[in-house]
Amino acid sequence: MDPTKQDLNTIDNVAPTSNVAALPAVSPGSFAVSWSGQDNPGGSGIDSFNIYVSDDSGPYTLWQHDTTATSATFSGVNGHTYDFNSIAFDNAGNVQSDPTGRASHPQQSRPWGRPAV
Repeated sequence: MDPTKQDLNTIDNVAPTSNVAALPAVSPGSFAVSWSGQDNPGGSGIDSFNIYVSDDSGPYTLWQHDTTATSATFSGVNGHTYDFNSIAFDNAGNVQSDPTGRASHPQQSRPWGRPAV
């Protein structure tokens, strides 16, 4: 068999996972939000994330769309409380599901950080 004529395929049918790092109970008006993701061993790897925010337990809205970054600075309003959620996409097109059912996006992940500003 000629190795220069081989084609290698990675079969990945497992959705990735992600989470938002815990945040302090009280933060200044602008603060860093970080997230991370993992794909299954031998999977295609993380492609990108969507990050959602909920203001004072309101509906989740998209804050960071299709980002490859793993952190960003959020500017809040004094006296408000925020929840952040993440959803990961892998390079094979698998999308993390929302086990909580709390998302405004049908495939959003669970909340992690909840800082009051």
